[in-house]
Amino acid sequence: MQSLLFSFFLLFVAMLSGCMATQGGVPVTDASKRANAAADQTLYQAIEYKNKAQKGPTVIVLPGKIKSNNATFSQKVSSNNIADFAELELSRANFRVLERSDLGPMLSEIELAVNMGDPQALKRFRRGKFRSTQWFIKFDILKAEQVAKSGVEFDGRTISNLLGRATGNYYLATATRSLQQSENAGIWIIGMHYKVMDARSSEIVTQGYFEDKMEVGSQSIKILGISQSQSGGVTLDSMVQRLVQQAVADLDKKKGPPKKSKSMKSKYAYRMKIKSYQTLLNKLGYNCGKPDGLPGAKTRSALAAFQNDYGLKITKKFDTTTVQKLKELQ
Repeated sequence: MQSLLFSFFLLFVAMLSGCMATQGGVPVTDASKRANAAADQTLYQAIEYKNKAQKGPTVIVLPGKIKSNNATFSQKVSSNNIADFAELELSRANFRVLERSDLGPMLSEIELAVNMGDPQALKRFRRGKFRSTQWFIKFDILKAEQVAKSGVEFDGRTISNLLGRATGNYYLATATRSLQQSENAGIWIIGMHYKVMDARSSEIVTQGYFEDKMEVGSQSIKILGISQSQSGGVTLDSMVQRLVQQAVADLDKKKGPPKKSKSMKSKYAYRMKIKSYQTLLNKLGYNCGKPDGLPGAKTRSALAAFQNDYGLKITKKFDTTTVQKLKELQ
């Protein structure tokens, strides 16, 4: 019996010392350490997008749908939260994002046109800053549910009565009565579907789906008036943000590696070659205008006439067959 009392005493001292730890002479409670550790898990964690050196297309993020009926999730996360995360991550991946806040009332009209799949309605927005828009992107939550939950609890009040009667020890009964302990844990699974639509036709360009899980839990213990508790885990907001990052990383990957641009030297050589072909066409009576190395409308018209007269396939380009014929006639 004395050993049992001693165990309670040690537990009491351990909890008390945990609440009075110091660091560098400054009091730091154990609760503070645990709270900070839990908060660290929810901090924003930037990821490196591999193809961010390549500029992505101009996009507008349309608020998606939360198709889960889970009330806890709906209270903490909205479709606008998800769209905000998406704009941030797409910008970091070097997509040009037209932010929803700049669209004003037009956003609702665009959403309606996209949902209806009406290309004619979308033509109304092909002007001004919308002219360059290539993609509409939506992020939908298809699944948000707590799939598992477990808990363990201990309440010393019942057993204290038995100990008190069996031993007649008031102090042991009091200490046991004060002991209460509980531990709970739950697992959430969240699934996100992203969909990219062509800004001209609203047809789906690409799509993807990602799932992830997270654990939320709490534990507490109380004895002789001293209590200790802890709760934490990655928040629903943080989970959604990390799913958005996975979706954007997938889109970034689909951009492919950065394209190598032609060097100034090769561009100059190309223009000189085209200029010489334009000069040949002019000499043969097919007016290209002033040779400048740029195959504009006059050059294409002259090429079509030349190709037609010599029975060549009309491509309006300086293809291999056309260039060979020009060289034969020079």
